[in-house]
Amino acid sequence: MRIITYNIHKCIGGVDRRYAPARIAEVIAHYGADLVLLQEVANRSPRSGGDRQVDLLG
Repeated sequence: MRIITYNIHKCIGGVDRRYAPARIAEVIAHYGADLVLLQEVANRSPRSGGDRQVDLLG
């Protein structure tokens, strides 16, 4: 069983500090984990544009 933990920093990251949920989803998919534990996931906050990030990440 492969388990990963990932602090997604509300989907803001990379060297450009952009809000990019798709980029976070790509990183998660790359590892092919059976269980993913996420920290700093926004739920309809203004910073995330009102998104439920857990829905965007699959």
